[in-house]
Amino acid sequence: MTEKHSLVGWKPVRDRVLVYIYDDGNTTIDIGGGKRLITSLTDTHFDSIHNVTDSSHPGLRARWAMVIGINEYTPEGIKLGDKVLLEQMKWRRGVYVTNTQRIWDIAADDVLVVDDDSFANEEVEKVAAYLAEFNPEVTEGAA
Repeated sequence: MTEKHSLVGWKPVRDRVLVYIYDDGNTTIDIGGGKRLITSLTDTHFDSIHNVTDSSHPGLRARWAMVIGINEYTPEGIKLGDKVLLEQMKWRRGVYVTNTQRIWDIAADDVLVVDDDSFANEEVEKVAAYLAEFNPEVTEGAA
């Protein structure tokens, strides 16, 4: 049986790993009465008003992602579907693969941590919605 290399039909080249960066910097704050305030701070859509070269933008930080594509050069410790922490700003600009969904790639050496714990409920929802865009059947065993 052939080992599966992708959750979205794309396979990276060389030492790269394909990821879905679900940790987009958006946070919610409980403001009481069952209401939540959503604040958006993302480093995947910079405006020209932010100076991204001096690392002063508060969105410049390591991000959590899910591995969605590997290849034969991927280190054994990184597997398809893993929750990983990516080195700050080492990923390449996301490429749209559907009208609304993007994938990013990063060198395997720039994956800082593979989290052995399972995804949190909120993370599972984001990942499942993302994968459903590609193929509704792939969400059945993901995360």
